[in-house]
Amino acid sequence: LRRQRQMCIRDRIEKAHPGQVLEVELEHEKQQWHYEIKLLQPDGRLMKLLVDARTGEVLKRKTR
Repeated sequence: LRRQRQMCIRDRIEKAHPGQVLEVELEHEKQQWHYEIKLLQPDGRLMKLLVDARTGEVLKRKTR
């Protein structure tokens, strides 16, 4: 089930944020599960997203 949820969230993230997913980590912090997703955007910039593991909501976005 966790793998299925991860794929569903990953699909939604890829649609909303074009690019290649480089890494997905599931982390537990402050009694909340979230995914840290790193992706390479088409223009070559790196983006890091913090995504709520239950809802799929993007909590934080950082681009370099």
